[in-house]
Amino acid sequence: MQTPKPKRRVAYTAISRSQHAYGGLRGMLDYKERNPHWQLVCDPFDPFIQFPQLNLDALDGVIGFFHERSWADAINAAGVPAVNISNRFSDLPLPLITNDDEAVGRLGAEHLLERGFVNLGFFSISNDWLVHRRYAGFKNSVKRRGTRECFVFEFDTNQTITDPIIDQWLHSLPKPIGILASMDTAARQLIRRATEIGLKVPDDVAVLGVNNERWMVHIESVSMSSIELNERRVGFLAAELLDALMDGKPRPPKPVFVPPLGVVMRGSTEIVIAEDPVVAKALKFISERCGDGIGVEDVLDELRISRRNFELKLKRAIGQSPRMAIFRAQIERAKKLLLTSNAPMHRISEQCGFEYEPRFYVVFKRLTGTTPGEYRRRYRFNEAESSDEE
Repeated sequence: MQTPKPKRRVAYTAISRSQHAYGGLRGMLDYKERNPHWQLVCDPFDPFIQFPQLNLDALDGVIGFFHERSWADAINAAGVPAVNISNRFSDLPLPLITNDDEAVGRLGAEHLLERGFVNLGFFSISNDWLVHRRYAGFKNSVKRRGTRECFVFEFDTNQTITDPIIDQWLHSLPKPIGILASMDTAARQLIRRATEIGLKVPDDVAVLGVNNERWMVHIESVSMSSIELNERRVGFLAAELLDALMDGKPRPPKPVFVPPLGVVMRGSTEIVIAEDPVVAKALKFISERCGDGIGVEDVLDELRISRRNFELKLKRAIGQSPRMAIFRAQIERAKKLLLTSNAPMHRISEQCGFEYEPRFYVVFKRLTGTTPGEYRRRYRFNEAESSDEE
């Protein structure tokens, strides 16, 4: 008979009650549900403890957002196992499990490139490690496409970033342009400034944020597209590692990076740019008719162009095959229906042009990494649960 593990007193530390912090906590609690020897040490009405209030003598382990070297030093001096899930700094002497910010940057670039943008930009008002990694992933993806240009908002860390400075940068950019903001707060600021100075979002400036903060993405005049991070997975893996550390196992030699879940597209990037009039006409036709079950031959009949010629033009413009362009249009329509209606899955499948519902599930999972039902449960603003069976 296996000996039960001793009780483990564990705390979760964070300096804010953001969606970011709650996601990590949920992942940690997922692990705790499967491991009853864990005991969460916290205030009865607040699961978060700020680091200065931690009683390290009463703890067996800590998970959280470590934002100061002195905190890491205090943890190590006390001999308490800990896992850092903050992506702000790279050099704290603690095991690290956090978001894969280079993958975030790559995903942002891919989304804007798929919308057809030739001019792309990166906007941030901080110099944290996560910003540098997101920009690196973004820049490298843009560079691989060769003909695209990347414009970066340069600022002095000692300078106060004022609205006129942002306005001047926006005015200086070629239009149309697609911009990845380092996080939702920056994206919100960019959308507001663009609107204030008379630029159209997304026609002149398309803006993509990061974090998918549920309340923030909806409060501007244009709803904000955003990259969803997998904070819950980060929290679960951190708890798993902490349990191993409390068992006396060695810390991993390298950080563990968790990739993002995907882009949740809303109004701020809901546009397709194409300089080639043939491609522009094709994408407009696909967008308008994708719910009718069209195929590549229908597009060719509309354009009166050879398949080979069209494939070359589309590949050059958006990096996709005609069939993939149709699939992506169908899945974008499906995403919108999943978030804005309570229609059952078979009905959504039909409205998006899929003759067979199983085919809808296969394509949706292939392009988003998740099922339609899970997508609806995860991204609905009101967090409404879906009763659809899959």
